[in-house]
Amino acid sequence: PKDKIIVGPWLSEVGFEVLYWIPFLNWVRTHRDFDPERLVVVSRGGVSHWYKPFTDNYFDILDFMSPADYLRANEKRMAQGKQKQRGMSEFDRDILRITKQVLKDKDAEILHPATMYNLFMPYWKRRATIDLVERFTVFCKHQEIDCSDIEDRLPDSYIATRFYFNDAFPDTEQNRVFIAQLLGRLTQKHDVVLLNPGFATDDHWDFTPEGLERLHTVDDLMTPSTNLEIQTKVISRAKAYIGTYGGLSYLPPFYGVSSLALYSRPQGFLYHHLELADRVFLCMDDATFTAIDVRDIDLFNIITGEGFFPTMPREGRGKRVVLGGPGSLDTEKTEQAQAEMKV
Repeated sequence: PKDKIIVGPWLSEVGFEVLYWIPFLNWVRTHRDFDPERLVVVSRGGVSHWYKPFTDNYFDILDFMSPADYLRANEKRMAQGKQKQRGMSEFDRDILRITKQVLKDKDAEILHPATMYNLFMPYWKRRATIDLVERFTVFCKHQEIDCSDIEDRLPDSYIATRFYFNDAFPDTEQNRVFIAQLLGRLTQKHDVVLLNPGFATDDHWDFTPEGLERLHTVDDLMTPSTNLEIQTKVISRAKAYIGTYGGLSYLPPFYGVSSLALYSRPQGFLYHHLELADRVFLCMDDATFTAIDVRDIDLFNIITGEGFFPTMPREGRGKRVVLGGPGSLDTEKTEQAQAEMKV
């Protein structure tokens, strides 16, 4: 038999995985006739379902190391300037060595994320248009996932939510008050299922509300190697998702669930990811994707006249630097300009 092809390991953010890596693999599958039995996906958190029908073979990194060890090794990798896996790090090699040992195939071939990262880097650097990404990706809804093992823990109808702090939604008192008020009002009208896993495998820290009667938690169902699987199942059965703008907010539309993603610091992310997400999800008829600054959300209150959403003060809004030229935004120049403006 032919040697296995190890697809990964995926060590980067959820957002890049669902918005770029998996659609890129979908394109690879249509471009070249790979035998699914030869392919072995390596990722973390129990995301094997995301990769169907690419292959059923899946190796979870967190089955072989603790979240603390994973986080420590990944932080070391990122500190060496390799967050986006544009090359092979020591951590990549360690995981590949373990994978080959488990597979008993020391000659397995590697399809590494660097292939995708280096291909799309001109777009992320604004040296190419979005057409580059669209030429080498195939976007499609994920297959329906079996939720029978957790159904008895879920309300018949609910909204899924996860608010965590990142560059686009930093840990501030205003943001904490906003989330607490929003979830308080949501639970007056809906059951809400909180997706917080209860442990960390990245540098994002969850907000955990207290004392809400219709707020349901599922963290006790999650292990390190199944946390994203459980979150996926909860999202797939939800009537809507609301949370921080970031990687997880891209996932619901792939399961036909509309997503409302909130941020408070627009200079904390680059717009080309949002640009791609908007284009992709416009083509998904049964779900929508909306990202909005929390300081603009009072517009909904004005239109509906209900005052449902908490309001945020409009002062202190960070300036967004938009530079002219091909592709509109250049990451390095934007950061330099923001620094000069002391933003």
